[in-house]
Amino acid sequence: MNNICTYPINVAIRFPRTSLREAYERSKHAERWVFPETICSSVTLIYGRSNVGKSYLVASIRLSLLIEGREFLGMQPHRQRKVLEAGHPVDRPWIG
Repeated sequence: MNNICTYPINVAIRFPRTSLREAYERSKHAERWVFPETICSSVTLIYGRSNVGKSYLVASIRLSLLIEGREFLGMQPHRQRKVLEAGHPVDRPWIG
């Protein structure tokens, strides 16, 4: 499998430099939940025994964020937008 990026990445746009103060100010206006009262926009820990479906759960979360109208456990994400469009990153609404 070829892991070489086939399109140029503008590092300044993809990973903008931000001060701690700017990050804090943005966080005050960010939506706290990606999925209401279930998946937090900062850190969510998913744990459990082997082969209980953790990876399937995460795949389902990702699909609901990428595909408009797709639900995760009967919920729609807040302010849903496509995360990746034509191979280029799009602003992620749950991160400030």
